[in-house]
Amino acid sequence: MITALMMLIQSANPAAVAPCTTLAAQWTGLEQDLADDHAEGITDNSAPRATLRAQRETNILLRAQMLIGMMKDAKCPLPKAPPSYVTYLLPAITCRTDMMKSYTAKELPVSCDRKKWTAI
Repeated sequence: MITALMMLIQSANPAAVAPCTTLAAQWTGLEQDLADDHAEGITDNSAPRATLRAQRETNILLRAQMLIGMMKDAKCPLPKAPPSYVTYLLPAITCRTDMMKSYTAKELPVSCDRKKWTAI
């Protein structure tokens, strides 16, 4: 019921929809970043790079915390679950595998276009 009211309020005020759409897109980006880091870790055996990945993941989770606060302030619908690498893991692994297959290519494979990644 509350969600329906929020949608009605937002549809009546188009200016309120833009921040929520932007924040939701940023949340998706956080999950894609987590998935990409996890996929990179699967194919890597370097301890120093693993440490850097762990720091990046910590930074992503801190950004997620700030994003939740911004969503609350803008009265946007909140995500149903915390950010997870699992949401976009399959496309991230496909991207990383294609990158390894075409190691000498100067452009990213088509599978690495995050706009085309679908959540599970």
